[in-house]
Amino acid sequence: MNKVESTAMNWMNWSKKLYITTLSLGFIYGALKSLLYVLDEPTTFEETVLESGAASFPSLTFCFRQYEADNFTTFSDVMLRLKQLEDDHNVQCTLEVWGKGIERQFFDLRNETVLGQKFKVWNYFAMMQSEYLKPLIPCFTVNVPTLKHQLQESFKVRIYMFQTSPKGYYFTKDEKKQLRHNYEIDWNSESFEILRPQGGKFEYLLETQIVSVKRSKYDCYEDNSMYFTDCIDEFYAQQLNCSLPWTSTYGISKCESAMELKKFRDISDSITSQTMIEQIKAKGCLKPNCKKTTWTKNTFDENWDSSNYNRTELIIDLPYSAKVIVKQEIKLADVSTFIADCGSYLGLFLGGSVLSLTDLIVAYIIRFKRTFLQRNNNLVTRST
Repeated sequence: MNKVESTAMNWMNWSKKLYITTLSLGFIYGALKSLLYVLDEPTTFEETVLESGAASFPSLTFCFRQYEADNFTTFSDVMLRLKQLEDDHNVQCTLEVWGKGIERQFFDLRNETVLGQKFKVWNYFAMMQSEYLKPLIPCFTVNVPTLKHQLQESFKVRIYMFQTSPKGYYFTKDEKKQLRHNYEIDWNSESFEILRPQGGKFEYLLETQIVSVKRSKYDCYEDNSMYFTDCIDEFYAQQLNCSLPWTSTYGISKCESAMELKKFRDISDSITSQTMIEQIKAKGCLKPNCKKTTWTKNTFDENWDSSNYNRTELIIDLPYSAKVIVKQEIKLADVSTFIADCGSYLGLFLGGSVLSLTDLIVAYIIRFKRTFLQRNNNLVTRST
């Protein structure tokens, strides 16, 4: 072989090595890109619609709008005010049921035994308004019973409030025991509506269920066992060393004194500080449920003057035909995605498959083993 042929052969060998190296780098780049994509845990949401009979009522919470300071000096004063609200029957709540072939029926939701409920339909409590003079304001929640559309019934809730709040009410819709009361309340947000005094409002509701996937970037309770309202109430009890008088006892006495009320105000005022947030997070209150339900106004929202009846009223309609939007989060990639991508890149860049790659690895192991044994034999021969 002359010098020209030798040079050409060497150039061809180096070109082949460069070509194989380039293709190998292409395979490695593709595999790493796929691995990073899988580790990023990408997701998307698939939307479906549940047909008639699946919709439900939210819990309805009303808080007095107040711009002046309150006159509460002890928790006993607060409880006296809440007790007056509970006893004076200035709030009426009626559940109306009707449907095809069904005589229209009315149920008084103030009577908690009328529908055989095992939970408290009405809850009275106080919370600190986060604006103006930050007064403690009375609130009440109506936990509308979960109703089954067994006979294709339609439901309507009517709430009448007679001269109890001259400035009207803040009003919000939440899942049961998920009201973020006494924590991060933004009264000006869209989640809070305003019921003007002696005004009326009629709403159709659209229910949306969002089901998220638990992953490293988003931790959530898969059994949906987090009740934020209970969790934050227990946090206050731990901070105060006494339980708020409108909550469970949590194994300690109820708060009563002026000093305890002042401490409650101070905690409420600093609840969103970094120190408090870290403590609440450590307790697990800020970890959400994987499933969340929201309600928004749907197509029809009517307001009217109700001064002739000297009352503020809210009517929420839940017809049998109401649909539920379900947004289910799904993973776009997992380990199987990475394996499939590696197989594709292997075939694209190296013209092989997972099986041929396995054969190549085995061949290299055998070759390495032979080389290693041959060197050992040479060393033994030389030493001899």
